[in-house]
Amino acid sequence: MSYNRQPVAEDPMQIWGAVGVLLILLLFVIWLFLPEVVYASCLILHTLWGLVDWGPFHNYAAPRYNLLAMTGNNAANISYSQWVNVMEQTIGILWMYLLPVTLWCLWEWYQHPGQSRFTRRPVDITRLPHIFASLSPAIAPVLADGDPEKLFHGGKRPERRVALTPEAFVEQHTLITNMQLDVAAARRCFMAQLGKPLTSWKDMAPHEKALFAIFGLQYFLDDRKAALKLMDTLNLSCRIKSKRDSGK
Repeated sequence: MSYNRQPVAEDPMQIWGAVGVLLILLLFVIWLFLPEVVYASCLILHTLWGLVDWGPFHNYAAPRYNLLAMTGNNAANISYSQWVNVMEQTIGILWMYLLPVTLWCLWEWYQHPGQSRFTRRPVDITRLPHIFASLSPAIAPVLADGDPEKLFHGGKRPERRVALTPEAFVEQHTLITNMQLDVAAARRCFMAQLGKPLTSWKDMAPHEKALFAIFGLQYFLDDRKAALKLMDTLNLSCRIKSKRDSGK
């Protein structure tokens, strides 16, 4: 049985219907609160025109500045058509403020370091996970075990393979005798897998010391920030190849 969900195409009529409903609601609000809308719009535009009412712009700004003042003072007696007529004559001031802001935003976008022309590093499906490993160090061990080109995990090392099920484990180590589990043999098998006993912290491998330090920072010193930093460093160390570990 397939559980793949087929994408549902959006009906354009629903979109236009929603836009129409919003437009009708907007017109209704304007009609219901027309004096308040007239006063608020005139106040905003009056302030914007006042900022440019100086020097060579005075002859152009003053009539509109006064028109907005008169309209705002008589907001209770202004009809919808009169308000629209005033807006048509005065709303152009918004371009003087929006155009520089728009140009500034476009310039910042053009100069953003994320633009492809600022980096020579090729980014594709095989390189992207390795790039993100520095941002999310937890995936570094997974990438270190896989093929760097194909990102394939077919030949995992024995210590990185998925654990066997109990049935497969006893079959692999022949722990069943006469239809019963050989407890002594199972105990010897488990003890052999534990490896060399640790009698001192000097017997630990470097990564085991790091794991113990992470545990101590978190639970004994309550320093989660330092524990996370050390854990990230340990994860990223999987990407460092050296002669000591034969490049693994």
